[in-house]
Amino acid sequence: MQLSLENRKNLVVKILKSHLGELIDSEEIDFLSIIYNLLPDNANHLKIGFQKLEQFDVSHAGRVIRLLRVNIDQLKPDTNTSALLFPEKQFTQKITAELNIEEQILETLQKLHQEAADKSETALNRILCEPSTDAYFMIEEFVDRVLRAKDVQLEWRIFLRKECYQVWPEFKQIEQRVQQQLIWRTLVERASYVNSLLIR
Repeated sequence: MQLSLENRKNLVVKILKSHLGELIDSEEIDFLSIIYNLLPDNANHLKIGFQKLEQFDVSHAGRVIRLLRVNIDQLKPDTNTSALLFPEKQFTQKITAELNIEEQILETLQKLHQEAADKSETALNRILCEPSTDAYFMIEEFVDRVLRAKDVQLEWRIFLRKECYQVWPEFKQIEQRVQQQLIWRTLVERASYVNSLLIR
C-alpha cells in the first residue's frame, strides 16, 4: 500500500517537473522537499501543500488490525462459548467419553481458526484490491492547497518570477541575449571612444 502511494507521489512529481522546466534535476520524491525549500517564506499555501504531500504516509495499521481483530475475536471463548462448548456434533449425539470431548473441542478450534484465517485473508485482499482512496485524498488535498486556495495564484507568481530562468529556458536565452547586447554596446562605445581619440 505504501509502495502504491509512493508511485502516486512520483506521478505528481513527474507532472510538476514537466511544468517547472529545469528548476530541479531530481526525479525522486525529494523533489518535493527541494521545491518546499525554494519557496518564499510567505508562500504559506504552497509550502503547506508541498510539505503535506511529501510527508503523507499510509497508516493502515489501525485499519488492518481492526479488520483482523473482528475475525480473531471469534476464537475467544468468552465471546463464542456456544461454538466451543456445544460443537455441531454435540447437538445431535451424546458425549460419552472425555477423549471424544477433547477431540470435538480441538476440531471446533481448528475449524474456527481456519474460518478466521480465511475471513482475514479475504478482508486483506479487499483492502489491496479496492481503489486507493488514500492516494485520491492525498492528491486532492495537494491540489486544493496549491491551486484552489485563496491567494495561492499570487504565491505562484512571486515564486515563478524569482525562478523564471530555471523554469523557462527561453527567459535564460533572452537574458543571455540582453547581456550580449550590453557587452557589444559597451565594446562599440569603447571602440568609438578610441577612434575619436585617434582622429584628434
